[in-house]
Amino acid sequence: MHPIQQLLKKTTYMTGFCLLAVACIDLFTRQQTRGPKWVWGLTIFSVNYIGPLLYLAWGRHPAGEVNEQRAD
Repeated sequence: MHPIQQLLKKTTYMTGFCLLAVACIDLFTRQQTRGPKWVWGLTIFSVNYIGPLLYLAWGRHPAGEVNEQRAD
């Protein structure tokens, strides 16, 4: 295998691992999510790359929404 191909392969794996780690840490430390946490957990672990990206982009409550809900 060519060295550039090896580098791309390692970079792809590390990117996937980092996305998974960040999404899991955020999911377990966040109070509220859009939808049940167990569904997001399954999505993050079962759909590589896309699952963590979906959670990070859409599944988290923005900080402003959580503060507004607590104020009511």
